[in-house]
Amino acid sequence: MKRNTKRLAAALIVLLLLAARTVSGAKTQGTGAGRTAIRKVSKISVSRKKIAVDVGFYIKGSPGSRLSASQIRKQLKAVKKFAGTVRFYGSAGELNKAYKIARKMKFKIIGTAWLCGRKSQDKKELNALIRLCKKKYVDVACVGNETMYRGDLTPEKLIGYLKQARKKISRKIPVTTAEDCSQILAHPEVGKYCDLLMVNAYPYWGGVAVSDAVSAFDRTIAGVREKFPGKELIVSETGWPTAGGRQRDAVAGTSQARQYFTGIRKWSKANNIVVLWFDAADEPWKASAEGKAGAHWGLMTKKCKIKSCYKGLL
Repeated sequence: MKRNTKRLAAALIVLLLLAARTVSGAKTQGTGAGRTAIRKVSKISVSRKKIAVDVGFYIKGSPGSRLSASQIRKQLKAVKKFAGTVRFYGSAGELNKAYKIARKMKFKIIGTAWLCGRKSQDKKELNALIRLCKKKYVDVACVGNETMYRGDLTPEKLIGYLKQARKKISRKIPVTTAEDCSQILAHPEVGKYCDLLMVNAYPYWGGVAVSDAVSAFDRTIAGVREKFPGKELIVSETGWPTAGGRQRDAVAGTSQARQYFTGIRKWSKANNIVVLWFDAADEPWKASAEGKAGAHWGLMTKKCKIKSCYKGLL
């Protein structure tokens, strides 16, 4: 009897602890010492073994150039060794074919309608994303990437696209947008129309030394969590270039990239927040838009080989 009583007491303690951590199906997600009960709406979660990664397929050529199914399959096969979730940067045109291939390879997929402010192009991208969702190729539907940051869309216009997508996409698939943290904080009205938040955060571009980068990253994300308590959050982009010079105190390099990756991976697990690493492989065309560092963000080389600084981590 005493043993049974102890078991009952232990069971009650466990139930009380679970009740304290779970509110109406919510799960714990937070940063630092602050933990917030959130409503989990996506099927994407932190994996102990595999990471999540942004995939830009243009390791040859530039966006808009032809992508063969074999090119797509080759890169995804390499990515599959270390990632379980992928995100693509477009839904129409050449990138459209990547979704079916990735789904057959059993990836979780964050699909993106690449919005640029040109009405006809934006309509084509949004419709393509909606079709992909109806085919069940998408787990999270992302409407635009940094459209406010680039000045391509006003908050009002972006909200309009979010409403269109939400109306036509199954409720089983969360709808959101991806923005720089500064923009989602400046325009919280956009976040209200997102089923979950996706934010991009780059201490490197902020000129933060790698020794302070994880702390700076944590403070930034904590600010977003405080602004939107109870809402699931995914870090849709972060990373560190393995070459390409410096931004004030931030120095590009292999040792710095490894240090940052290790710190953010530990942070992701500790806070139960999915982080998508930018990006899968080096894309040389980015140098023309972002300078030398733009071509060196990959976890892999342009030949889809894991960089030496990440070996043992992936």
